[in-house]
Amino acid sequence: MIVLGIDPGSAHIGWARLCIGGDPVHGMTATHQASGDFEPAHLDSFAPKLFEDVDVVALEDIAGFAFGKGKGPGVVGHLIAAGKLGERIATIAKSVHGKRVERMTAGQARKLIVGRNNPDNATIKVVVTRLVRAWPTRSNNHRRDAAIVAVAVGWSKPLLRSA
Repeated sequence: MIVLGIDPGSAHIGWARLCIGGDPVHGMTATHQASGDFEPAHLDSFAPKLFEDVDVVALEDIAGFAFGKGKGPGVVGHLIAAGKLGERIATIAKSVHGKRVERMTAGQARKLIVGRNNPDNATIKVVVTRLVRAWPTRSNNHRRDAAIVAVAVGWSKPLLRSA
Protein backbone atom coordinates (compact mmCIF):
# COMPACT_ATOMS: atom_id res chain seq x y z
CA MET A 1 0.00 0.00 0.00
CA ILE A 2 1.33 3.43 -0.92
CA VAL A 3 0.66 6.07 1.73
CA LEU A 4 1.29 9.75 1.09
CA GLY A 5 1.93 11.63 4.32
CA ILE A 6 1.34 15.37 4.23
CA ASP A 7 2.35 18.01 6.76
CA PRO A 8 0.51 21.20 5.73
CA GLY A 9 2.21 24.39 6.82
CA SER A 10 1.53 28.00 6.03
CA ALA A 11 4.98 28.40 4.43
CA HIS A 12 5.85 24.84 3.32
CA ILE A 13 3.97 21.62 2.67
CA GLY A 14 6.03 18.59 3.62
CA TRP A 15 5.26 15.24 2.03
CA ALA A 16 6.55 11.69 2.14
CA ARG A 17 5.46 8.80 -0.08
CA LEU A 18 5.99 5.47 1.69
CA CYS A 19 5.31 1.88 0.76
CA ILE A 20 3.71 0.28 3.82
CA GLY A 21 3.76 -3.50 3.81
CA GLY A 22 3.84 -6.58 5.97
CA ASP A 23 1.30 -7.51 8.58
CA PRO A 24 0.80 -6.82 12.29
CA VAL A 25 1.77 -10.38 13.30
CA HIS A 26 5.07 -10.62 11.39
CA GLY A 27 5.89 -6.93 11.45
CA MET A 28 5.04 -3.91 9.37
CA THR A 29 7.56 -2.29 7.08
CA ALA A 30 7.81 1.20 5.66
CA THR A 31 10.02 2.01 2.69
CA HIS A 32 10.78 5.52 1.45
CA GLN A 33 9.82 6.12 -2.17
CA ALA A 34 10.01 9.92 -2.36
CA SER A 35 9.68 13.00 -0.18
CA GLY A 36 9.97 16.74 -0.42
CA ASP A 37 8.37 20.03 0.38
CA PHE A 38 6.98 22.91 -1.62
CA GLU A 39 5.26 26.24 -1.10
CA PRO A 40 1.46 26.26 -0.79
CA ALA A 41 1.21 28.50 -3.85
CA HIS A 42 2.42 25.54 -5.96
CA LEU A 43 -0.18 23.05 -4.70
CA ASP A 44 -2.38 23.13 -7.82
CA SER A 45 0.51 22.45 -10.19
CA PHE A 46 2.14 19.88 -7.92
CA ALA A 47 -1.02 17.95 -6.93
CA PRO A 48 -1.31 15.70 -10.02
CA LYS A 49 2.21 14.31 -9.43
CA LEU A 50 1.74 14.23 -5.67
CA PHE A 51 -1.40 12.05 -5.66
CA GLU A 52 -0.42 9.77 -8.54
CA ASP A 53 -0.37 6.04 -7.63
CA VAL A 54 -1.23 6.72 -3.99
CA ASP A 55 -3.66 4.45 -2.12
CA VAL A 56 -4.20 6.64 0.96
CA VAL A 57 -3.42 10.24 1.86
CA ALA A 58 -2.38 10.62 5.52
CA LEU A 59 -2.99 14.25 6.39
CA GLU A 60 -1.61 15.85 9.54
CA ASP A 61 -4.54 17.59 11.21
CA ILE A 62 -3.82 20.72 13.25
CA ALA A 63 -6.82 20.10 15.52
CA GLY A 64 -4.47 18.93 18.26
CA PHE A 65 -2.44 22.13 18.45
CA ALA A 66 -3.05 24.24 21.51
CA PHE A 67 -3.93 27.84 20.82
CA GLY A 68 -2.88 30.30 23.48
CA LYS A 69 -0.25 29.18 26.00
CA GLY A 70 2.02 32.08 25.04
CA LYS A 71 1.51 31.73 21.29
CA GLY A 72 1.33 35.15 19.72
CA PRO A 73 -1.08 36.17 16.99
CA GLY A 74 1.51 35.36 14.31
CA VAL A 75 1.75 31.72 15.39
CA VAL A 76 -2.03 31.41 15.70
CA GLY A 77 -2.36 32.93 12.22
CA HIS A 78 0.04 30.33 10.81
CA LEU A 79 -1.90 27.51 12.49
CA ILE A 80 -5.19 28.78 11.07
CA ALA A 81 -3.63 29.07 7.59
CA ALA A 82 -2.22 25.54 7.88
CA GLY A 83 -5.65 24.24 8.90
CA LYS A 84 -7.30 25.85 5.88
CA LEU A 85 -4.56 24.48 3.64
CA GLY A 86 -5.12 21.01 5.07
CA GLU A 87 -8.82 21.29 4.19
CA ARG A 88 -7.92 22.34 0.66
CA ILE A 89 -5.50 19.43 0.26
CA ALA A 90 -8.15 16.99 1.52
CA THR A 91 -10.69 18.38 -0.93
CA ILE A 92 -8.29 18.12 -3.88
CA ALA A 93 -7.23 14.60 -2.90
CA LYS A 94 -10.84 13.37 -2.51
CA SER A 95 -12.84 15.20 -5.15
CA VAL A 96 -10.28 15.75 -7.90
CA HIS A 97 -8.11 12.64 -7.55
CA GLY A 98 -10.51 10.23 -5.83
CA LYS A 99 -8.13 9.41 -2.97
CA ARG A 100 -9.02 8.22 0.49
CA VAL A 101 -7.93 10.74 3.13
CA GLU A 102 -7.16 9.76 6.73
CA ARG A 103 -6.44 12.51 9.25
CA MET A 104 -4.31 12.30 12.35
CA THR A 105 -2.93 15.01 14.60
CA ALA A 106 0.82 15.30 15.01
CA GLY A 107 0.43 14.40 18.69
CA GLN A 108 -1.53 11.23 17.90
CA ALA A 109 1.00 10.15 15.27
CA ARG A 110 4.00 10.89 17.47
CA LYS A 111 2.48 9.11 20.47
CA LEU A 112 1.76 6.05 18.35
CA ILE A 113 5.18 5.93 16.64
CA VAL A 114 7.58 7.64 19.08
CA GLY A 115 5.76 6.89 22.33
CA ARG A 116 5.03 10.45 23.46
CA ASN A 117 3.09 13.46 22.17
CA ASN A 118 5.83 16.02 21.96
CA PRO A 119 9.27 14.57 21.14
CA ASP A 120 11.97 16.95 19.96
CA ASN A 121 13.05 17.09 16.32
CA ALA A 122 16.24 15.12 17.00
CA THR A 123 14.22 12.21 18.40
CA ILE A 124 11.82 12.29 15.44
CA LYS A 125 14.80 12.25 13.06
CA VAL A 126 16.26 9.15 14.75
CA VAL A 127 12.90 7.34 14.81
CA VAL A 128 12.07 8.07 11.15
CA THR A 129 15.56 7.02 10.06
CA ARG A 130 15.21 3.71 11.93
CA LEU A 131 11.61 2.98 10.91
CA VAL A 132 11.63 3.91 7.24
CA ARG A 133 13.98 1.94 5.02
CA ALA A 134 15.96 4.03 2.55
CA TRP A 135 15.04 7.29 4.31
CA PRO A 136 17.44 10.02 3.09
CA THR A 137 20.16 11.02 5.52
CA ARG A 138 19.21 14.67 5.05
CA SER A 139 15.61 15.77 5.47
CA ASN A 140 13.77 18.59 7.18
CA ASN A 141 11.18 18.47 9.95
CA HIS A 142 8.27 18.94 7.48
CA ARG A 143 9.25 15.80 5.56
CA ARG A 144 9.82 13.84 8.78
CA ASP A 145 6.45 14.91 10.20
CA ALA A 146 4.81 13.79 6.95
CA ALA A 147 6.59 10.43 7.26
CA ILE A 148 5.50 9.99 10.90
CA VAL A 149 1.85 10.62 9.93
CA ALA A 150 2.12 8.24 6.94
CA VAL A 151 3.59 5.45 9.09
CA ALA A 152 1.07 6.04 11.89
CA VAL A 153 -1.91 5.93 9.53
CA GLY A 154 -0.53 2.96 7.59
CA TRP A 155 0.14 0.94 10.72
CA SER A 156 -2.90 1.94 12.76
CA LYS A 157 -5.71 1.42 10.27
CA PRO A 158 -6.31 -2.35 9.86
CA LEU A 159 -8.99 -1.71 7.24
CA LEU A 160 -6.41 -0.03 5.01
CA ARG A 161 -4.14 -3.07 4.99
CA SER A 162 -6.83 -5.24 3.45
CA ALA A 163 -7.69 -2.69 0.75
